[in-house]
Amino acid sequence: MPQLAVVLDNPGPIEACAKAEVFLFRYVTANETGQTGSHQSGLYMPRDSWRMFLTEPGRKGENSDVWVNIQWAWGETVQSRFVWYGKGTRSEYRLTNGFSFLQEGNTGDLLVLARTSPDSWRGYLLTTDDETEDFLNALGLCPDDSGRVHWRGEVESEFEEEIRAWLSTLKGDFPTSDAISARARELTRPLLSGRKNPNINLDELILKWIDMEYRIFRIIERARYEHLLTKPFTSLDEMLQTALTILNRRKSRAGYSLELHLCFIFDFLGLSYAFQETTEGTSRPDFVFPGKIAYSQSGYPSGMLRFLGVKTTCKDRWRQILSEAERIPRKHLFTLQQGISTNQLEEMHRAGVVLVVPEPYRNSFPEKFRKSILSLREFVDELSKLHSAELSEGGSDYKLF
Repeated sequence: MPQLAVVLDNPGPIEACAKAEVFLFRYVTANETGQTGSHQSGLYMPRDSWRMFLTEPGRKGENSDVWVNIQWAWGETVQSRFVWYGKGTRSEYRLTNGFSFLQEGNTGDLLVLARTSPDSWRGYLLTTDDETEDFLNALGLCPDDSGRVHWRGEVESEFEEEIRAWLSTLKGDFPTSDAISARARELTRPLLSGRKNPNINLDELILKWIDMEYRIFRIIERARYEHLLTKPFTSLDEMLQTALTILNRRKSRAGYSLELHLCFIFDFLGLSYAFQETTEGTSRPDFVFPGKIAYSQSGYPSGMLRFLGVKTTCKDRWRQILSEAERIPRKHLFTLQQGISTNQLEEMHRAGVVLVVPEPYRNSFPEKFRKSILSLREFVDELSKLHSAELSEGGSDYKLF
């Protein structure tokens, strides 16, 4: 039974992954914390994860494994088993044993594994939105990168030449978020093929846009800052200021880009809305449908209004939307969060919050709640039905869409 040695130092997850030869992060799903009754064995691992643990990929008709020692951030060292199941109808990799710390409340946490040398592993469990977003932003990662293996020195090559040529035509140090988002949609073709086309898979489309935008952003960062790798800083303050500028740009772009893609979809489909406009006091909801004028008229039926908040992660931050758009008691929240515990989902339900997630993410949530969680397509269809109902009444004094 081959063993991997224990790490003796205690770096944080960002430092460990930045120095690691290879690392992987993934959201903990409801299946893995026993909320679906599946009793599945261990954590599902991606197809290319064998390179992290084995010398060759698993073979059909055979099972193979390796035992590894993983030192977790809280000081515990556990022995886990990386397994290839290839017999019968199975064809999958799993990491089993030593995950008794995963409880129902850990659904949606971010699990991080970093191999910092050929025989050393570190493990982390990030439990808050701040921890998760700090980790993603610091390493320039997208939430949809969850479940992918990341190697040191891995370089984006696809579209590299095209993006650099595009950069040469722009003024300024860095393109705006609007320009980067638009470029991501242009490079992810075919785009929307026709107005209100019922066959458009909006959920897959927005994930493709987000993934492409992160690729573009990483290429732009490398193009703009690669000279710093060969030119020394003149002072420590200059180095820290440059690092702070890069990190702040990553933070501010991530959430805003998601809103921009949603704006594009709503505009394309002809849906009327107010985007981050003031409603009550200083409250500025992300989206109010059909718009501020309808919302501000007391005679307009509140049942015809819709609210949509946008949070990249929402394990903790979902409560922030409760005080926004007071006329709309039922709040919709679009998020890239993958999985939330039963207790939190029950609390959301009592508070009138309806989650909207990309369809592929729905299965990461407890099964009993999946039907009440909307996909992006389902939310858009709900808006369209409101539009149709208004038109069928022969119009009104209010412009809905």
